[in-house]
Amino acid sequence: MFATRDTIQYSTIPFGLFLGGVLADNVFEPLMTAGCLPLISGIFGEGKGSGIAVMFFIVGVIGAVSSFLCLRNPVYNTLNETYSKN
Repeated sequence: MFATRDTIQYSTIPFGLFLGGVLADNVFEPLMTAGCLPLISGIFGEGKGSGIAVMFFIVGVIGAVSSFLCLRNPVYNTLNETYSKN
């Protein structure tokens, strides 16, 4: 069971790396070098590397929001109560 889960989980890593590279090269870097987003470029800068910084920031925000949303699930609260007593 765990081997099947791990196989499926780890088989998506190359797809994620490929998708991240394509998005960085074709979406975020051109968007930041063109100066299309002045508010964001004021925070992350303009030019080389600023597009990937924006992409990392967006991924981090999505990860944090999804983690906090998962904490609202009662199953996680039950686990927290069970293991915090030990």
